[in-house]
Amino acid sequence: MKRELPRAIRVQKVGVTVRLKAIRTVIIRRLALLGATLLFIAVLVTGLYVLPGTPVTPPVASELPPSDPPPLTPVEPVAPDRRLPGVISAVIDNKAEARPQSGLDRADLVVEMMAEGGITRYLAFFYSRGASVIGPIRSARPYFAEIAKAYNAPLAHAGGSAETLERIRSLNVPSIDEINNASRAFWRDRARLMPHNLYTSTERLLAEAERRRFPWRSLPEISPGSMPIGEDAFRVSLTYSPWYKVEWLWRDGAYHRLINGDEHLMKDGVAITAHNVIILAASHTRDAAENTRTVIDIIGTGPALFLRDGQLHRGSWKKESAGGHFIFTVNEVDYNYYPGNTWLQIVPNLDMVGSKTDR
Repeated sequence: MKRELPRAIRVQKVGVTVRLKAIRTVIIRRLALLGATLLFIAVLVTGLYVLPGTPVTPPVASELPPSDPPPLTPVEPVAPDRRLPGVISAVIDNKAEARPQSGLDRADLVVEMMAEGGITRYLAFFYSRGASVIGPIRSARPYFAEIAKAYNAPLAHAGGSAETLERIRSLNVPSIDEINNASRAFWRDRARLMPHNLYTSTERLLAEAERRRFPWRSLPEISPGSMPIGEDAFRVSLTYSPWYKVEWLWRDGAYHRLINGDEHLMKDGVAITAHNVIILAASHTRDAAENTRTVIDIIGTGPALFLRDGQLHRGSWKKESAGGHFIFTVNEVDYNYYPGNTWLQIVPNLDMVGSKTDR
């Protein structure tokens, strides 16, 4: 005959069972809530990081959302080879994931400077012709602002450190910042991952500059002319780090740019060439707060090398203030530019520069 448990024990057992069921119910509900939260985060991250897929057609200024205030004056699309109403600058990415870039071939002036980790970043100035795609756009550095200030050109960038943003503000550099004040002037390309997929165009930057009442400035007049006979320089190399090397190869009347031995091509297949390449040495130090970041002192003076016509000239550079332009001299006489575009390479010292006279 089956013996029954005492009533007190039966009650206790039932109580334990009820509590276990309640705990299980709470666990199931919390797991369901956690699952829903994770799903929401996954959707949000997917939207922010824009997974690879079909490339997005760049929007034009006329397609800005209706909630955006219209430009102060209508902005006419600039013909590809027509001069802009004023100079515009942009910070462009140079990590391997950002290549091939877009728009560098259409810039009048490109300044290449160290960012961090042995990789450089570009500051490109557009004036003589527009660019339908520029990028990928990245964050600025304080020394980018100190160069842009001299041109009083709107600076397109994607944020920056607190120090950089304060430097931009204190220098009164016209800022078109995707993160803080002008996201409508940019778009992201679904074919690439963040942060190497942010783009803009001269048309969108012109529209934003008009909207923000930025004054227009032209590029300063250069001093074109011939130079005395220099040293033959048919292949000049700059070794920024063990994993990043730039070369300028003289061919067909221009210097052709190579990165790690390969021709530097834009996304549309156009090769980068330059008629003037200026290499200047400036002090490079580490940021005290962020040891991975580079600090470049570009206000001062130092030695410089000048490449044009397949020849190298030795001289010096000087920049007296953030608002002042670089002054370049060879044998104490102003450097004469060859008509055309210019690339300015800022390096820690000229020991990293090599030159070959053979083709």
